[in-house]
Amino acid sequence: MSRTIVAIRCRNIGAPERKQYEYLSRVFPDRVYFIVDNVDGGARLEPSLSNVTIEMSRAAIEDLRLRSFKNSGWQCGDYVAYVAARALSFDYLWIVEPDVAFTFTDPMTLFSRFEECDADLVGASLGKRPPRWGWHASAANLVGKDNVFGVFVSFARLSRRAVCHLGLARSFHFTTIAADAPGPEIPNDESFVASVLIRDGFSHRSIEDIAPAGAFTNQTFTSSVPICNLEVEAGTLQDKVLHPVRDAAGAAFKLAAIRERNADLWEKIRSRVVNSIGEEKWSEWSAPSQQFSKN
Repeated sequence: MSRTIVAIRCRNIGAPERKQYEYLSRVFPDRVYFIVDNVDGGARLEPSLSNVTIEMSRAAIEDLRLRSFKNSGWQCGDYVAYVAARALSFDYLWIVEPDVAFTFTDPMTLFSRFEECDADLVGASLGKRPPRWGWHASAANLVGKDNVFGVFVSFARLSRRAVCHLGLARSFHFTTIAADAPGPEIPNDESFVASVLIRDGFSHRSIEDIAPAGAFTNQTFTSSVPICNLEVEAGTLQDKVLHPVRDAAGAAFKLAAIRERNADLWEKIRSRVVNSIGEEKWSEWSAPSQQFSKN
């Protein structure tokens, strides 16, 4: 029987991370770990969870022949998988970010769907990316302009053989570019994971095709449209996987950008939140973003 573990990719261990740990442990008891980005040594750790915490230090990254650079912790989320593979035994690895929320009363409703799936990569929004995509150029330099794919790594599953292949490909790629190459020249996790695995013939499945119907939608699992944490707490978005879930302060920047550039999307978000939890809660959540947009 295959062994599946979970790596919570985080910068600190706080209330959201602990809540996620408790939820996922219902499905994967003794197989949920925190992979904490502590390259700068400033991460907040939880002593009581030290037995399930692995620090992703600068030394650990360099030992894997990877490169630490400005924003590498954000840009290269795949590093988490390589650090996990060095320290832990598994056949499959789920990567989960703290701003993902699961609203299934029984988590097995979701995760049982993947027990018979042996794909090397399972992820959301898996598919080819157009030249206008921000990470297309850096990925095209690696795999060719006609072979650029993307996948959300905020919640994705990888086989161990895929992780090992990606780790070698990532470290080799760094030997082919300048030591001081700027961040935009380095493929991010979304482009690197999907493009390399698909180019090299690894099996892959869209998570939307396996998960319960409606669990993933283009309005509730995205990279750019924040989900109101108050909706999640109120239980109005049931039986979904949500991303990115943000409180008022965390949503401010993205909401301000949406308000200024896409009035239709702003209104859709406002309408959903108001219909879900009321005008007062919407005002509470959106107020910081409106002030932000005036500055």
